[in-house]
Amino acid sequence: MTKERKEIILQEIQYWKANRLLPESYCDYLLALYTQGEGLTHPSPGPRQWVIVTRIMIAFLMLPISFLVIYFTETAFIMQTGILSIFVLGTGLTAVYLYNKKSIDFSMYATMGLLLLLLWNVHIISLWQAPNWLFVSIVMVHCLLWYWGGRKLDVVFMKMIGALGAASAFLYMFFNF
Repeated sequence: MTKERKEIILQEIQYWKANRLLPESYCDYLLALYTQGEGLTHPSPGPRQWVIVTRIMIAFLMLPISFLVIYFTETAFIMQTGILSIFVLGTGLTAVYLYNKKSIDFSMYATMGLLLLLLWNVHIISLWQAPNWLFVSIVMVHCLLWYWGGRKLDVVFMKMIGALGAASAFLYMFFNF
C-alpha cells in the first residue's frame, strides 16, 4: 500500500475516533493494524479546545448577564423578559442538541437553562408583587423539577441540588408561615 493512501486511511480512522463514529477500541485496533504496531507519529485530533472554552464561557456568562439585565438596567419589563426568554430558549435548545449528541457539556447547559428558567419565573413573580408563599412554592416546584430531571437523565448533581432546594424551601415554608 502506498504511503499516501495509508496516511488517508489513518486520518479517517483518527477522525472516526475523535467524533466517536466507531468505538475507541475498534479505532485503536485499526490504527495499530495500519501502523503495523508502531503507533502514530502525531497525536489524533481531538475536539478543538477553543470550541469547548467558548461553550463554557457562553454557558457561564448567560447567568451574570441575565442578572445585569434584570436588576441593574432601567430597560422596560418587556425587553428584560424578552432577553431572558431568549437566553432560556437558547440554553434549552443547546442542552437538547448536546443531549442528542451525547456530549459531556449537556449537564452544564441543562443546569444553566434551569437556573435561567428559575430567574425568569422569579422576575415575573416579583413584577406581580406576589405573596411570599407563592414565591416559595414556585422555587419548590423548580427544585422538584430539577430532582425529577436529574433522575430521568441520570445527572447526580441535579438530583442533589433539587432535593436540597426542595427541602430548604419546605423548611422555609414550615418555619416562617
